[in-house]
Amino acid sequence: MLDRRTKEWRRRAELIALFTTAIGRDNVSAILAGQIEAAAELAVVAEMTRAAFMAGSGATADDVVRTANQAQRAEKALGIAARTKPQKPSLEAYLSGAAAA
Repeated sequence: MLDRRTKEWRRRAELIALFTTAIGRDNVSAILAGQIEAAAELAVVAEMTRAAFMAGSGATADDVVRTANQAQRAEKALGIAARTKPQKPSLEAYLSGAAAA
């Protein structure tokens, strides 16, 4: 468990708030809250691994790739990208807009 006084813990809390806001606070069940926490923690671990690699303090490029992939999969499982993707206009709306222009 991370020490709550560290920058990593604060980053975890920041990511949890970010993911929760992106999903919508009213849509977060207890199970989804657990998934959000796991995704935030994996993102923090990936960031820590990347920092350790860049500092040359024991992490390998393989470690960076593996942790980044795990974090990305956890975030994708939350479905945030699908919720925030801008909607394309329907064909009818596109054609009527193109004809007006």
